[in-house]
Amino acid sequence: MKSQPIIGIYARRSNKGTNPERPFKGLTGVFTRLQEAAARNDAVAYVFTPEDVDFTNSVIQGHTVSEGEWSVQEFPLPNSIYDRGFFIKPTNDEKNVARQFRKDVRERGIPYLVSRKIPPIVNKKLGFAELMHRKGIPHPATREYSKSSVVEMLENHDSLYIKPDDGAMGIGIITATRQGTDWFTLGYKRRISGKKFEPILQDVGISDVSMAITLIRHDLGTDERGYIVQEAVPIYEHEGKQTDVRVVMQRDGHGILGVTSVFVRVGGNYSQGGKLVVSEVVLEGIAHQTGQSPSTIRDETEDISKKCFIAVEEESGVEAADLGLDIVYTEQGLHVVIEANIKQGDLLTGLLKEVKGTSLEARVREERDAFFNKTIQFGVRQVEALQATYQ
Repeated sequence: MKSQPIIGIYARRSNKGTNPERPFKGLTGVFTRLQEAAARNDAVAYVFTPEDVDFTNSVIQGHTVSEGEWSVQEFPLPNSIYDRGFFIKPTNDEKNVARQFRKDVRERGIPYLVSRKIPPIVNKKLGFAELMHRKGIPHPATREYSKSSVVEMLENHDSLYIKPDDGAMGIGIITATRQGTDWFTLGYKRRISGKKFEPILQDVGISDVSMAITLIRHDLGTDERGYIVQEAVPIYEHEGKQTDVRVVMQRDGHGILGVTSVFVRVGGNYSQGGKLVVSEVVLEGIAHQTGQSPSTIRDETEDISKKCFIAVEEESGVEAADLGLDIVYTEQGLHVVIEANIKQGDLLTGLLKEVKGTSLEARVREERDAFFNKTIQFGVRQVEALQATYQ
């Protein structure tokens, strides 16, 4: 009898909470839906942290949920690992634990559902920008941050983003906007608590820009992180707020690439209070402004997203399970790729909350469930392909 593929969902220790109904804090819902998707696709999924693993005896104390009740039981090591142990500011201890875990996994030949060759390409903004430019995919002018590069960029652009090269959900971004020939307004957001941020603005002359940015980075606590300087493309605004479109693309259990969902972020990053809306709301406005039909704009958006997805795969040499492509529209209707992301389920759940009780709820729920289904199906296909090589 054919055994069920086992997908291990990797979480970090700090994800764990004390509430038995939400043992993995904000990720509890995502982990629940992944396990539900596994059950629908004749697979097994459990959540674990590095501390739950006993490599000597090849077992894991896996966390599973059934009808809302979480429990811990012993499982074999997984056939594939879905890495959700993302670190924004890892401690040295977390780095050492993760490093040893990856070494143990590598020695046992356990693959990652999202190949570890993908994150270095999409998570480093400078490298991603260079890839987009090589492939001829529209992307803002981007350079590594230095005292000279920021001044040179300001001489050629009226507005810039100075942001961490490794990203951090919109945290740590500084804006520079021209107010006169040699005067600029620098802006950033200082976190107060949760999603509450205090906007800070200051005017500086071009000769003082670099020093002011150094002081702002110190205030943000990002002194040690690498930064980039990126052209701030003038983009379409919805209700007076800048917007970007998230296109969620995935390969399914047959390896077929397709679009799972298209939605819009209005007013910035969702983690900082931005709002999620369905794509039609914004596409109709763009169509009115550019004279194109909403369907044409959506088709062009999906086409450029597909090119970006394939470019990342070609660069990495492996198939990608999923990518979330962030696309903006200029005032002339040009589609520009801003970045790619490997973390999707959380935003789809956020969008579902926004449309709950409306006629759109069923559609968005279907898209969210499709995301988790395809994620598991990709993992199952990966496991079956690996097992076939051993036969």
